Amino acid sequence: MFSLFNKKYPAPTIETSMYVRKVLESSGIAPSSIICLDRTYYLISEEEILKIISESRVRNNKYRADFVDCDDFTLLMAAYFVGKASCFIARGSCDLGNHSWNTFITNDGKILHIDPQTYLSVEGIKNILSIWVR
Repeated sequence: MFSLFNKKYPAPTIETSMYVRKVLESSGIAPSSIICLDRTYYLISEEEILKIISESRVRNNKYRADFVDCDDFTLLMAAYFVGKASCFIARGSCDLGNHSWNTFITNDGKILHIDPQTYLSVEGIKNILSIWVR
């Protein structure tokens, strides 16, 4: 029988879109910026998220301005998380200027904003124009 979740990773906590909205809004993200694409989301621990990110090799792609850039890296990372956990796509401005990054909610409600080009935390977020919750 086909299982959506890889047996290599622990079973995720399943939460509703209302829960995800509440967590994101409580962090100051405008409700109008949150675009929920599903009804349920699969949340795992920060440790597991960082482990999966490190295994992804997404940052090994060669950056090319306006061709393979931040939005492309976020799509690659989101695709790598399919069947493992929910990975969101955010765009807005931060210390790097206009940028796109991946956002995660851990199974204990913590929000992580990760730059898929460096695997580091996104610093100095000034605003989030949109966040695709997928």
